[in-house]
Amino acid sequence: MNTDMANERNLSLTEEEIRELIANEFPRLITQNTEIRYELIGVMSETFAKKEDITAILNELRQMREESEQQRLEFRQEMQVLREESNRLREESEQRWAEFRQEMKVLREESNRLREESEQRWVEFRQEIKALREESSASRAYTDNAIRRFDHTVQGLGARWGLQSEEAFRNGLAAILTDELGFRVEQYEGYDDSGSVFGHPEQIEMDVIIRNASVIAIEIKSSVSRSDLSLFQRKVAFFEQTENVTVNRKFFISPFVDPNAVGLAARMGIELYTHSLDIII
Repeated sequence: MNTDMANERNLSLTEEEIRELIANEFPRLITQNTEIRYELIGVMSETFAKKEDITAILNELRQMREESEQQRLEFRQEMQVLREESNRLREESEQRWAEFRQEMKVLREESNRLREESEQRWVEFRQEIKALREESSASRAYTDNAIRRFDHTVQGLGARWGLQSEEAFRNGLAAILTDELGFRVEQYEGYDDSGSVFGHPEQIEMDVIIRNASVIAIEIKSSVSRSDLSLFQRKVAFFEQTENVTVNRKFFISPFVDPNAVGLAARMGIELYTHSLDIII
């Protein structure tokens, strides 16, 4: 009965009281009771790691720490290599950019120099062109003036030569026709009161060759144009009207014939000759 009461009293202990009882009695029991001590060691050896295990664990941890340190050291070395490589690449890149900028500066200066030289050459070229144009204009003006003076001189000489040569040719042809061939050459002179020939009253002169009953009107000039043909045609018409004769043939002799006058002469029935030997009578 007393044991049951003790058990009931032990069961009624609180957790705090149990903790206090173990703290006070446990060291004494281990020291005084060998069985309890060995039993406790057996229980603890199964529950907690042994010294060898702890040593092994510590060694493993130490080895892991050393390996980690080694890896960290190698990582730092690799990072250092990468950092140095990156710095080298950055320096090389900066050096290349510096060289590129220098080359661009040189090219820009060269381009500016070439542009200035080109602009200077264009200025000089335009000045030379302007000078040549002015010189050409002056030369053209001088040439035109010289040509005009020469043309006036030639026209004056031609007019004098033409009149003289026409008269000389007329006299020579008249002598040949009269002395050698027996033709009669007359110079017709009449006055046009109505102005049918020149458009106003004027003296009319024309050479006439008479052979038997045939009458040939002849005109000799240093050159012949369409207007000369029209004037010659009006002279022939005036001669036929005033003298009441029919002109059988019309000769126009000239060393220079305007090509535009050839067709008109054919339509008017005027025979053009550039040399007296070409005439067939």
